[in-house]
Amino acid sequence: MKLPLHQQPNVPGRSLRRGPRQGGMAVIVVLAIVSIALIYMAFNLRTLNYLTRDIHLIEERQNRRLAIVSTNAVTHTNLSATATNIAPAPARP
Repeated sequence: MKLPLHQQPNVPGRSLRRGPRQGGMAVIVVLAIVSIALIYMAFNLRTLNYLTRDIHLIEERQNRRLAIVSTNAVTHTNLSATATNIAPAPARP
């Protein structure tokens, strides 16, 4: 009586072959894992892009705010220095 290949005992020198259905399932599992990894990477890249844009906007706002503060500080300093150097005008009789 000849047994089917998957039921034959393990004989040295003879390898057990998998059926075509099991090999196809392994390919599907690998493709599923690779697609999940690619989706995960795509979402991470999108989030990183959003964070980069947000940081850029925050940096621009800070630069504008600090530019206004520095120009105001210089203006106030110049006005106070100029006001102390000017002698009062003499009073007219």
